[in-house]
Amino acid sequence: MARRRPQQQPKREVEFNFFSFPPLAAFVFGLFLASLGIAFDIGGFVGSVHPILWYASLFGMAFVLAHLFTHQFARFRRERRRQQEEEEERERRALAARARSAAAEREEEAPRRRRRRRRP
Repeated sequence: MARRRPQQQPKREVEFNFFSFPPLAAFVFGLFLASLGIAFDIGGFVGSVHPILWYASLFGMAFVLAHLFTHQFARFRRERRRQQEEEEERERRALAARARSAAAEREEEAPRRRRRRRRP
C-alpha cells in the first residue's frame, strides 16, 4: 500500500507593519541608550546633534512608558469589569434558581381547592 505524503500548505507572506508600536518603541529605546552613551562619553561622539537626540529620546521614552502604563491599566480595568459582570450573572442565576425552587415548594405545600361540579 502506497503512503501519501502530507500536502504542504503554501507559505503565506507575512506582512509586518514597521510603523506599529513595538518596532518604534525598540527604536526609541535604542536611541535613548545611544544618547545616554553619548552623554557619558562612551560612544566618543559629542556635538551639536546630542541635545536634539537627547530631547527626542526623552520625549519618545515618555511616550512609550505612558503608552505601556495606560494600556496595562486599561487591560486591568477590562479584566476586572469582565470578572464583575460574570459574578453578577452567577448571582442573578443563583437568585433566579432559588426563586423558582421556592415557588415550586409553595405550590406543593398549598392545599388545592376542590371545585364542585355543577349539577345539571
